[in-house]
Formats: sequence, structure tokens, C-alpha cells
Amino acid sequence: MESENTVAKLEKTRSLADFLQQKRKIFIGSLSAVIGAIAVFFIAAGVLDADTKKKLAALEGLIEHYDKLADSIGNEAADAGTNAEIETLRGDLQTFAESARGYPGAKAWSLVGTIYAKEKKWADAENAFEQSAIKGAKTHLSGPSLFNAGVAAEEGGNVAKAIDYFSRSIGTPASLIGARAQFSIGRLQEAQGDREAARLAYRKVVEDYPDSSGETWRNLAQSRLIVLDGN
Repeated sequence: MESENTVAKLEKTRSLADFLQQKRKIFIGSLSAVIGAIAVFFIAAGVLDADTKKKLAALEGLIEHYDKLADSIGNEAADAGTNAEIETLRGDLQTFAESARGYPGAKAWSLVGTIYAKEKKWADAENAFEQSAIKGAKTHLSGPSLFNAGVAAEEGGNVAKAIDYFSRSIGTPASLIGARAQFSIGRLQEAQGDREAARLAYRKVVEDYPDSSGETWRNLAQSRLIVLDGN
């Protein structure tokens, strides 16, 4: 019975891991709300300088416009008028991103990347997320942006580059992305047949993220170690 339970648990974990592999694109931009909340806190606390506050205020209108169009981006049912509006928004966001520094510029580039990702234009999405990471190098957007660039690179078929992005995201201020990124490294290395490198990556998830923030990814990593060590 114990053996059957173990097999059942492993099969359940494999299914979850497969789901994460197939649906990894939905994680693009998923931390925006968290990062946005951090920015709001800083504004309220008076931590941001006047220019950054001004840029954030200007960015709010672009974010509202994005939210209005979000469900239509990449949707084949969208009409020509809506697609034209999306294209205009992307241009406005990119113009803003190129002129703004720090968090506002990084956030705008992140939205540009998200639009491209929804449209499955992976090379453009990767570039936009990388620009977001550069602009936001000293902010909590750097980690998620590098991670998202890795997702775009993987979707575009460049696994080596994806691993590089995931690795770089781990050393950024947004430690909440670390466990997920480290697991992704192991997943890609395992998919490439490099079992030893995958083991090392999964062990780092288990060892480096013992707190509750990494629990899901730690459990997944432990299950993959069981499978790899058993074969």
C-alpha cells in the first residue's frame, strides 16, 4: 500500500510539473500587482523622489489603458479597431519606457513585454523584458523581468539563454522569484538530459529556500529528485 501511495504521489507531481511546463507563459507579468503595491507604499511613505512620482502618475493612465485592453491582446476575435488601439498603446508604452528611468521605465517595458508575449512574439517579448530588467536594476522588478525574459527565450526555443536569464534572476532583489527560477533551471536541464545538472539545481531549491515562500517549488524539486535518483 505504501508503495502504491508513493507512486500515486509521484504521478500527481509529474502531472503538476507537466502543467507548469505547458502553462509557463501565464506567469509572465504575474508579479505586476505585487510590485505595483510596493511602489504605492513607497509613494505613500515619501521614499520616491519628485520626478519618479511624476512619472508614476503619468504611467497610471497607460496602465489603466492596458487593463482595459488586456483581454483583447493576442485574441484572434479582436476587431481591427481594437488591434490598432493595442498597437498605439504599445507605442506609447515604449516611448514612455525609453524616456523614464528606474521603476516607471522598468514597469512600462514590462508591459510592452507582456503585450508581445500575449501575441506570442517571443523575441520582441524577450528584448522588452530584458530592457525592463536593465531599467529596473535597482528595483524589485529586476528579478521578475529577467525571469519573464527567460520564459520568452524558452518559448522562442533558446533553452541556454533561458537558463542564463533564470540564473541571473535569482541574484536580484526580488527573492520571491528565486525558488521558481531555480526550479525552472532544473526542469530545463532535466529536459535536455543533463540529469546531474538537474539534480544540483533541484537540490539548491530544497536547500536555499527552506521558508514558506518556496514551499511549492521545494516540494516539486524534492519529487523530481526522487524520480531522478530512482532511475
